[in-house]
Amino acid sequence: MKVLLVGLDNPQSSDPRHALFPRPAGCTGDRLLGIIQSVDAEFSMSEYHAVPKTNLFPVGACPKKFKAVYLVEAGQHLRAQLRGRGAKIVLLGNDVRAAVFQTATAPEKPGEFVKFFGAEYAWIPHPSGRNHYYNDPKHVKKIGKFLLETLR
Repeated sequence: MKVLLVGLDNPQSSDPRHALFPRPAGCTGDRLLGIIQSVDAEFSMSEYHAVPKTNLFPVGACPKKFKAVYLVEAGQHLRAQLRGRGAKIVLLGNDVRAAVFQTATAPEKPGEFVKFFGAEYAWIPHPSGRNHYYNDPKHVKKIGKFLLETLR
């Protein structure tokens, strides 16, 4: 595994194979693919599908009640699975970043890898349609370049 993309939850499907899936239009996976393609229109759907992807809650079940407790447990579980493997992991959004780093110093700047528990972690702002970060074309380009370089 070269890189693993980690989201939070998939409200569209309980199938783990659909983690960050690029359908339906406008979903997180679709927006993520669009960010990459805004930098390189040749980045294909098959290249995107080949990238390992998961969610902290891979069965579409991020609990509303006691969410903070479940995030801590999910972050610990992910770290344990990836510990010492030298993998590169890109975390999508603040909830996922906080779950993985918990009380440790999390990377502040999007798109910069830090070594943590025997792996390298970076984060990007969540590519949902509600995140105003991506309203700035410079931010889209910056994250698109980072993802393209990381995934290829």
